[in-house]
Amino acid sequence: LDAETDDYFGDPQGDILHDVRLGILDVFEQETESDPQLIIAVDASISMMCLCKAEPSRLRYNVPVEQCDGGYLAWQVAGILGKQYPESSIFAWTSRRRNPNAIVYDMPIGQRPVCRLHESRDAVEYMGNTPESDALLYAQSQLESNENSVLVIVTDGEPQNKSRSYGLTHAMYKAGTKFAVVCVGSYQPKLEEMHYPPATIMSIKSPSELSKVSQIFDLIRK
Repeated sequence: LDAETDDYFGDPQGDILHDVRLGILDVFEQETESDPQLIIAVDASISMMCLCKAEPSRLRYNVPVEQCDGGYLAWQVAGILGKQYPESSIFAWTSRRRNPNAIVYDMPIGQRPVCRLHESRDAVEYMGNTPESDALLYAQSQLESNENSVLVIVTDGEPQNKSRSYGLTHAMYKAGTKFAVVCVGSYQPKLEEMHYPPATIMSIKSPSELSKVSQIFDLIRK
């Protein structure tokens, strides 16, 4: 899938730019030489739907019209973080639709997978389930050290193997990794029931809520 990528915006939305002008997101002015290692793991499962347009969600009925598909919001989150922290690592994870084995693919900053709904039907084969535990193992392999590291998980739901993910996240947390979990899209699990260790957790259902990403800036600076 590394050849099937295209540019995405990842630009702060209007309300974020407004906050920047007010000085609320003064993190944009900080030097990043001493920042911890940042890894951004983006759920690419079929439920994320459209990746390229801020359209009303087609996942559930009776949701506010401003809510978007998780895929679009997920890659906006990755874009905002990647622009601010260009040394970060971004990867997408899912499984093939007819194969339970996980697939993980690195994404250059400023790019995303091709949208399977609007850009290429060939990409559908790669958009399967949510094998998050395998994504965690891959993230662990990319860390130079758990200490002084931040893992951001961007997803729209719970993993296939919740107990395995629970064990992995808690082991990484005890070793020093800090976690942020960004739940995107119209369907979301109850945040209080998430299986992660102490983490910065936020819900983003529409572009107007992308300013919540500033919470991750605060986590990185700690």
